[in-house]
Amino acid sequence: MNHTCTHFHFQSRAKKATALAYKRLIADLADPLPLKFDKIGTFSHGKCNQTTYVVYAKLTDDGHKQRFLKLIDTVVATFEEHGLYSTDNRPPNPHLTIAKLSKYVPSVRSIQPYLYRNYINLTFGTEIVQGIELLAMSDLAESEDGYYKVFARYP
Repeated sequence: MNHTCTHFHFQSRAKKATALAYKRLIADLADPLPLKFDKIGTFSHGKCNQTTYVVYAKLTDDGHKQRFLKLIDTVVATFEEHGLYSTDNRPPNPHLTIAKLSKYVPSVRSIQPYLYRNYINLTFGTEIVQGIELLAMSDLAESEDGYYKVFARYP
């Protein structure tokens, strides 16, 4: 789950909310939370969803997914207690991004299905949730290693 701090004055409240959310989640995170990713999904838009702009690995719908969604609810509620609300009203869709269109290559307007159709049913693996991070997800916030800028990380 990602919360993006777009204004500097929100960072302090967001860091406090992240710390409190982690304290609330410590007991839940004591037991391993393996998230299995398999099959391909896409985010599309346009008429008849013909423009695919993200290809991702889906989170397997099992008991672990439900547990993860409850953790997300805890984080969201904690942020809201601190006056920090998500601008995204869609339900959470945990996933692993495989490919995403870049605004830096405007000539590429869609990810073509032939690029991923052979992998539609592939199992991508398992990720163990061990903590939470508060990240800046804007293009300008990338760190030198290409990862998002990290404002807070627990544990």
